[in-house]
Amino acid sequence: LFSVFDSWLIKSHAEAGVMSFLSKSFAAAQYGNSIVAILAGLAANHAASYNSMVPVFKDGEDAAAAGEDGEKPYFFIGGYLNPFDMALIVLVFAAIITVATWDENYGERRGSEEKNDTNNKPWHHAFSSAFKTTIQSKEILFTGLICSLFEGSMYIFVFMWTPAMKELTKSHDLPF
Repeated sequence: LFSVFDSWLIKSHAEAGVMSFLSKSFAAAQYGNSIVAILAGLAANHAASYNSMVPVFKDGEDAAAAGEDGEKPYFFIGGYLNPFDMALIVLVFAAIITVATWDENYGERRGSEEKNDTNNKPWHHAFSSAFKTTIQSKEILFTGLICSLFEGSMYIFVFMWTPAMKELTKSHDLPF
């Protein structure tokens, strides 16, 4: 997803004739992304410690009463699940704002013959064409693999950092 934004930003700067501001735009985006990530992490930590995780049961019984007869919990609320609930709320608001304020980017304008030819193809043609291009080009394939592996390792680090630090320090404070 990072490359999509980068490509869009470069093309938008080129079309507007302000390529000299491109490095400043990337710097501002990176700085803003870092600040938002730090604030989101602190908000998620606060939300996770706001209340404890409580099981909810299938038949709607109170957790204490239902737990006595050995019924397995249907799902849980609160605790470490709160940050994910917060993320869902932010995602819904961002989607509403995006749909309401952004215009669709249809890409390059094509001639009427090419446009009609594209419309007659099945929906999955673009995906299969992109897949074939990715497999046939070593540069694209390796770039995608490197990005995926890097992002995967970063997500593992982010999710495992706090539990690992808590296990090592045996405290429930922030690990920094």
